[in-house]
Parts: sequence; C-alpha cells; structure tokens
Amino acid sequence: TGEKIWEYATGDQSMYGVYSSPAVAEERIYAGSGDHKVYCFDAGTGAKLWEYATGLEVSSSPAIMNGKVYIGSQDGNVYCINAITGTLHWLYPTQGQIHASPTVVNGRVYIGSARMYCLDAETGARLWDRQPDFLYSSPAVYNDRIFCGSISSVYCMNATNGFMIWEYRVGAGDLGMWSSPAIADGNVYVGGQD
Repeated sequence: TGEKIWEYATGDQSMYGVYSSPAVAEERIYAGSGDHKVYCFDAGTGAKLWEYATGLEVSSSPAIMNGKVYIGSQDGNVYCINAITGTLHWLYPTQGQIHASPTVVNGRVYIGSARMYCLDAETGARLWDRQPDFLYSSPAVYNDRIFCGSISSVYCMNATNGFMIWEYRVGAGDLGMWSSPAIADGNVYVGGQD
C-alpha cells in the first residue's frame, strides 16, 4: 500500500543524512549514518536495539556475515561489530577515508580506501593491500577476482593476493567510478560520472 510502517530519526545535523544502504538479517536492520554512528533496529517495530559511534560519518553500507557487522567509516577505520550486542570485535585503520562498502567472501573482508584491503574476517588481520588508486566503489568478487572502480579506472585484481589482472582507464574529464560493478555472463557493468 506504500503506507509508512515506522521511521527513526538519527542524530544527524541538518547537512548530513543517511547515505548508507540498510542491511537486513535475523529480523534486524543495520545502517550507518552521517552522525558518525552505526545503528541496529528491530525490523518490525523500528525500535533501536543498539548504536555504535565511529569517528566520522558512515556512508559505507554494512555487510552482515556470521553474526558480525562489517562496515567502514570516513574516519578511515574498518569496523567489525557483534550483530546482536553492538560490541566491537575489531577495527582496522586504513590510510584514508572509507566511502566504499565491504564485501565478505570466504572468510575475507575486501574494502577500498586509499588502497584495496583484504582483511581476515575473524581477526581483522591484514592479509594484503594494494594501491591501484583511491577507491570509491564497493568491490564485487567473482571467480577469485575483485572488480572495483576508482577515481581513474576500473580494476580487476586477484582476490587471493591482490595482484592486478587488468585495468580499464576512464576517458578524459571523467570524475571516476563511484558505482559498484555488476558481473554477468563474463562481462563487467559499471557506471561512471561522465
């Protein structure tokens, strides 16, 4: 019917909003907010179950896996938070702000910042990092390959070691690839700002 069931106003200043896409798991909704926090709500009632404060805005969207919430913040940290209690499991400091959302595959967390990072999902230990360019888009992982966009290119990297497989440079005057790639029938589909 389009009728609103519930809403929740975060503590955002008027200039900030909720840019994070919500994730739903086990009757709970998870999202980041411009007020520097990660929230968990009851999906049916909208009641806030917990919040976790980061150092800056959270535009990254959460990934939920095995009872954990993985999310990046513009404070440069990747956070792993208990999905039920909201307590911190671990955090990993990257070398730049994080706008991208994490992808969790086979016990690994892939997320872009000033570099592409691969972290152990259980411990947060860095497995590898590579610097193709500042990465805005969220990585897509398919067939042991990572596909992601940056301010200058679309990249295909080896998911095991981060080595570059190929790079497609965008045209002159383009402002980069902010959209996340989609993979189908052996093709990579991604939108740019040109």
